[in-house]
Amino acid sequence: MCGISGAIGALSPKEAASCDAMSARLSHRGPDDSGIWKWGIGEGFGAVLCHRRLSIIDLRAIAAEPMISSVTGTTLVFNGEIYNFQQLRAVLGAAGDRFITNGDTEVILHGYDRWGLDIFSRLRGMFALVLVDPRNKRAVLARDGYGIKPLYWARFAGADGRPALAFASEGRALVEAGFAARRTDPRRVGQYLWNGFMPGPHTIWTDVEEVPRGCYAVLDDQHVEPRFERTSARASAQLLRSALRMQTG
Repeated sequence: MCGISGAIGALSPKEAASCDAMSARLSHRGPDDSGIWKWGIGEGFGAVLCHRRLSIIDLRAIAAEPMISSVTGTTLVFNGEIYNFQQLRAVLGAAGDRFITNGDTEVILHGYDRWGLDIFSRLRGMFALVLVDPRNKRAVLARDGYGIKPLYWARFAGADGRPALAFASEGRALVEAGFAARRTDPRRVGQYLWNGFMPGPHTIWTDVEEVPRGCYAVLDDQHVEPRFERTSARASAQLLRSALRMQTG
């Protein structure tokens, strides 16, 4: 388990500082290390990416996040595990990519640089991730097909009242950092009490939403409001087969 958080859109130093505080509230999800990356603050469209690390595969500092592509500058925060990262690494290596870590985070980063948004249909595993692509001035949020890893988001008014979005591995982190109001409504409380959980994409918090499972959204300076698209059905079928093999293996 790791913790990711941050903000995207028209950001000022004030919102960047709130991201620091939000990341601190997720320290229990990643006790081994922490990192923060800031880009475009005060420039109309920017991002803050925060990561709280639980080291599992590659324990070295070189594998810490946010991880930045040395070729394109694309920057990634990721929570999860990619089961087929060794196979993807081999394909990317055969195409000329060179790796400096032994983990799956760098494979996602190289995969995005080479395949763009098609990377999500190739991933077999559980993941919640946010990446920022400075070359194309866009950011991407994505979540695995079964919603195993959590990812929540909330709208807020950024610099000069312009639209912005904050995200986190836990909805309460968004509320406690001031990116969403501490409020709910009777219908959501009723749903929670009836089901014992809150059906997505809504949450118990009125202003906090869940990134739908098996979906991604692309944000840029013209479209900060996320418009979620589904990854391929083939990817979901592959993920199910991988999970079944793990259970019976």
